[in-house]
Amino acid sequence: GRLMVRPRQVTVLAGPTFMVSDARGDVTLAGDLPEGLFHRDMRHLSQWALRVNGRALEVLGAVETDSDHAVMYLQEPTGTVYTNPTLSIVRRRRIDHGLHETLEVTSHDTEQVRVSLTLAFGADFADVFEVKDKLGKAGVLYHRLGDDHAVLGYRREDFLRETRVHAGAGFY
Repeated sequence: GRLMVRPRQVTVLAGPTFMVSDARGDVTLAGDLPEGLFHRDMRHLSQWALRVNGRALEVLGAVETDSDHAVMYLQEPTGTVYTNPTLSIVRRRRIDHGLHETLEVTSHDTEQVRVSLTLAFGADFADVFEVKDKLGKAGVLYHRLGDDHAVLGYRREDFLRETRVHAGAGFY
């Protein structure tokens, strides 16, 4: 039989904020272990999944360089051992008054390539007890889209929490 090894988790934390993901840096809630971006015992991101050309990346390595920093070394999957990957991605994550993530995408092809990067994200605003016991929320989840950001929110009576996701691009 084939030996299946569960990818290890990557954790970064600073004060009341921490993030737990798989070794790719993704939060998909597919496994049994709690993942996500938590702040003051509430999950502000329950999905955070990077895709290149619609596909999940393969892990070359993941390093927690400090308690609040991690680096994931990834490559585009080829589907076969006979084809070398042409894209590598370095995903750098830092917790510092929020989550900050940068991506370095390198093409090892001799030709110019077009790449589609997608980041799927979502928030369930579950508290740690709801996460542990897999309970549902009583309030209302919502989202708003701006020109360069998205707001994910949760409201229950006069209780309100929001997460803002902002993307900026720099090319060199």
